[in-house]
Amino acid sequence: MFGSLCAAVDNPAVRPAMLEVSEARAQRLVELLVGAGRTPEDAARRARLIDAAYVGFWRLVDAGTMPVDERNSFRIDLIEAIHPAEVAAP
Repeated sequence: MFGSLCAAVDNPAVRPAMLEVSEARAQRLVELLVGAGRTPEDAARRARLIDAAYVGFWRLVDAGTMPVDERNSFRIDLIEAIHPAEVAAP
């Protein structure tokens, strides 16, 4: 359902709510990243990237183009790309 909402973001009834949720998510991500040692500027950039990946991920799920067996790998790859120190080496 979230993917459908993302796809409908241009709808005037959906856009304000999606922007509000996205901003709240980005603010929380910045807080977490700063708490993990990132500078506020770096945290803000990473938060935007995380939010874009999150929204895109759910659009792919909603469209049926993100196979269930690839979802966990995507999540791990995203974490590693955003915050490499958090992912243990295999």
